Amino acid sequence: MTKTIKIDVVRPVNPTGLSFIRYCWGAMGARDQKVITEYKREFARLLRTLGAEIAKRVGEGVLITGSLEFELSDESKPLAARALSLDVWEKKARIEEVIEVKLAEE
Repeated sequence: MTKTIKIDVVRPVNPTGLSFIRYCWGAMGARDQKVITEYKREFARLLRTLGAEIAKRVGEGVLITGSLEFELSDESKPLAARALSLDVWEKKARIEEVIEVKLAEE
């Protein structure tokens, strides 16, 4: 028998970047600590593979949000990962001018 853990990525992250791994690592640790303590090597490998596969589909250097699903054995060993739905965030503009604010002195 297997169990499934769903993680919603609500903050835009790069799927091949450290922010993606940290986000998923923290979310998984909050849901099933045994995955992080006993199967950290397998979970890290699964995250890297999932991130690379997502990057192949959506492109390099893009930001994503969405729902991820992880399949675990009864002993909490990671078996599979899926991206159920993803939103791709596009860069809208670049601002070259300096934006500055100051506090008024009393």
